[in-house]
Amino acid sequence: MIAIKSPVEFVINKGKDIITNIIVLPFRYILESYGIVHALCFLICVIGICCTALLYVNNKAINDKVISNEEIETIQKLAYNGNADAQKKLGDMYFFGTGLNQDYQKAFTCYMQSAEQGNADAQYQLGLIYYEGKGVSINYHNAYLYYALSYINGNGSAYLDGMYDIKRKKLLSTTEIIDITEEAQNIAKRIVKSK
Repeated sequence: MIAIKSPVEFVINKGKDIITNIIVLPFRYILESYGIVHALCFLICVIGICCTALLYVNNKAINDKVISNEEIETIQKLAYNGNADAQKKLGDMYFFGTGLNQDYQKAFTCYMQSAEQGNADAQYQLGLIYYEGKGVSINYHNAYLYYALSYINGNGSAYLDGMYDIKRKKLLSTTEIIDITEEAQNIAKRIVKSK
């Protein structure tokens, strides 16, 4: 007689198999063949891939969430009254098409209003918009500027996702990067003074 496992037991057992086959066995092979440095690099890559997958699933769940008309109206009222967090949320709704029709121009406007108040997440989104050319022309100067502002205001992802990528791909010269970083620091100071 075959024992029927509960769904939880099934997932746990499959999870163990996946971890063994995808992580442990390759790690051992790399460790034995190439040494500890390469094995640790492999682990770092696996962790990065797992974190990226978790972020994707989390963002997908957030962006696929159904938002009621009442919630949309509340967010819009708060945004129009100058609430930086609501402006960023409204920008997300337009950018991803969550509860509203996707509109990159309106998303840009909302993010800009929020970013001018020092919202690091809105500044990050502006960097992304300029980097990818979503609703605006691709502009690496502005992309780097807004990624730098976001980083200065505490968003560590802005460095790894944006600033480093622009440097690595040499989309701007070293002189331009230095000038833009200085410009971002001055803007950040003005934002702090205006609060």
